[in-house]
Amino acid sequence: MGLKKVWFDILTPKQFWFFTAIGDTLMENGYEVMYTGRRYEQLTPLLELSGRDGFYVLGEYGGGDLSGKLMASLRRAVELAELVSYEKPDCSVSSGSPEASRIAYGLDIPHVLVSDTPYSPVNPLSAPLSKLVMSPWVVGKRKWRRYGVSSKTIKLYRGLDPVAWLRNFKPDRSILERYSLVERGYILLRTPEYKASYLSSLDGLGKFMDLCRGLIEVAKGYDLVVLPRYGDELESVKKALGEKVKIIPSPVYGPSIIYYSAILVGGGGTMNQEAALLGVPCISAYPSRLPEVIQYLARQKMISIARSPGDLIRLIRRMINEIEDVRALLERRARRLMSRLEDPSEKVSDEIRHLLT
Repeated sequence: MGLKKVWFDILTPKQFWFFTAIGDTLMENGYEVMYTGRRYEQLTPLLELSGRDGFYVLGEYGGGDLSGKLMASLRRAVELAELVSYEKPDCSVSSGSPEASRIAYGLDIPHVLVSDTPYSPVNPLSAPLSKLVMSPWVVGKRKWRRYGVSSKTIKLYRGLDPVAWLRNFKPDRSILERYSLVERGYILLRTPEYKASYLSSLDGLGKFMDLCRGLIEVAKGYDLVVLPRYGDELESVKKALGEKVKIIPSPVYGPSIIYYSAILVGGGGTMNQEAALLGVPCISAYPSRLPEVIQYLARQKMISIARSPGDLIRLIRRMINEIEDVRALLERRARRLMSRLEDPSEKVSDEIRHLLT
């Protein structure tokens, strides 16, 4: 009898880092691993550079409108079903991939949903079809039960997802030279995932740019470095922040560029968590209701929240004036929290192994 095979469907950069960490743990324990992804400007470069075996790229990102998302999902499901029927994995894992969960259900393959975003609109499709739902303890079970998932199906881990790829993190200084950056000499701006279905109706990019307009005057002495998500947002960024901002044109390994920054102003969720766990001063400018994990880190005083341009300017000024003390305090808090958190990759791999026993 051959090795048990676990299939991971990867749709975003965060899922790439998280699921490959889980996959590595499973392979160390004698399992075969298979990855699928999609053509997507945030993800494709990571897939091409990963050098990993067993990686299949099928379908493409559907863009910012709902019709495009739906049609891309339906086309991808057909391609994916043919591959999965051939590969015959024993278990499917996704972060709410409608295609993966539906195909797994149709082929009688147990599906494991691993996610820290219970509010995502894919969950009504994916959660009820999942044999197991896994989420950080700060999210809790109640938010998942509204999708018809029983409490015994939900397993919580006492960890935050980025712990899986930050536990053995070593910063790479080459990123400074590559983009002509000075260590702690720049403020990093990460735009929101404004094309995601849960933010696309909110003008998330516009709100983020409104928050950041005043930074050029306040942050004198620091470079403003923007990490955009999509090529078509570059003009909006330049219009709001001026031609002097530095724009990183392609996806990079987030933790290193975060680690060497003075401050991160983040419009998303994952990089804010990474900054907090690395002890980097972080201001969340998330354009909608704060995710539970960000609320938790704010309560731990590891992330500050800006809800208006005035908030952001006040927080930036305060941090700049006390930057060394702020960084030292946050690094101590980060070390203390990291020592208490579980590694989710180990917890998830343990549950998958138990499911396949």
